[in-house]
Amino acid sequence: MKTRRVLLKLSGEALAGPKKTGFDEDTVKEVARQVKLSVDAGVQVGIVIGGGNFWRGRTSEAIDRTKADQIGMLATVMNCIYVSEIFRNAGMMTQILTPFECGSMTKLFSKDRANKYFEKGMVVFFAGGTGHPYFSTDTGIALRAIEMEADCILLAKAIDGVYDSDPKINPNAKKYDTLSIEEVIDKKLAVVDLTASIMCMEHKMPMAVFSLNEPDSIALAMQGKEPVALTENQYLLNCNYKGTFQYVEKALESHADLVLAGIPLQRASDTVLEETYFMTSVGNNDRGTLIVPDAVARSLTKDVNVLLVQYRPDADSDAVLQKMI
Repeated sequence: MKTRRVLLKLSGEALAGPKKTGFDEDTVKEVARQVKLSVDAGVQVGIVIGGGNFWRGRTSEAIDRTKADQIGMLATVMNCIYVSEIFRNAGMMTQILTPFECGSMTKLFSKDRANKYFEKGMVVFFAGGTGHPYFSTDTGIALRAIEMEADCILLAKAIDGVYDSDPKINPNAKKYDTLSIEEVIDKKLAVVDLTASIMCMEHKMPMAVFSLNEPDSIALAMQGKEPVALTENQYLLNCNYKGTFQYVEKALESHADLVLAGIPLQRASDTVLEETYFMTSVGNNDRGTLIVPDAVARSLTKDVNVLLVQYRPDADSDAVLQKMI
């Protein structure tokens, strides 16, 4: 599924990384890197962030629930301000919208204003939840996704999908590849809270759940693509640039086997991939990428981990592949 506009939900705890509280800058920079890949590819990105790295007010019995939820709303604003600045440092334009005034720190939310920012290629942060107590950031992202007519809600989780029970506790937990929102509600799977689930069901808003810990999981999810799976002795070639596709195709045809970093590899497919997601120095035009298993990539020196090749109209197909490896 190719996506035009997506809303990504990040938990505050995910931003904290191994520290479990506050911010882990390396974690946020990695999120920014992946989001930028999708923004550069033309995807419009909205982001909602929880506040759990600062505040879990619902567990307190010493404070009024409304006040506790208001503190939580402010925690999400702090998170969005921080992440927005990391995104800007990574080369993206950003804007933060809140359902209540926050002085000069954010802009007041309106659908027209958000659409204007999306059209300018900005990453839009929806902070402050719904602006009302008793509603979680799950409900907040469901509301904004429906209102902004997003193609999908993306939920970055600590596990790689939805299970019928906690896989950390139950080693026999069953993973669901796909299921309806009605099943989520009926089976009480707690993907998001009940209010958010019902809203998505009524408005037919799809959700995708993926692991934040998998390589490039955010970039892949935002483009509706699956990771490439290879065995330890296979390779693939990818190209989505018409000007060089024929040369990459000829290279693949003439090389059923090759040796890279001393490791013998066989081609995993007789055809060149066109839909696998890669970014190169020419943006989203992948002029030719050799895809190898992790073990092979780790054995390469850092200066050849990313292999970018320029081509001439008279390029020899064998020379093309030799340059790539």
